[in-house]
Amino acid sequence: MAGAIAPSGGPLIVARLVKGVAARPLAPAALSLITSNWPEGPEGGRALGWYATAGACGFVGRRCSAV
Repeated sequence: MAGAIAPSGGPLIVARLVKGVAARPLAPAALSLITSNWPEGPEGGRALGWYATAGACGFVGRRCSAV
């Protein structure tokens, strides 16, 4: 929300920094949930593939709409 109402670049950068720091522990936690809840093999590989796909789509933005 703070990034959306930022009046200039400075507050926007600070808001994005705070958002990134707050989200930092989420990726390892999600990965550990995937590896502990799916067995090794095709099912686990598929779950990790979807995790990687979601991460890549988040990185590139809306360009992954065909997935």
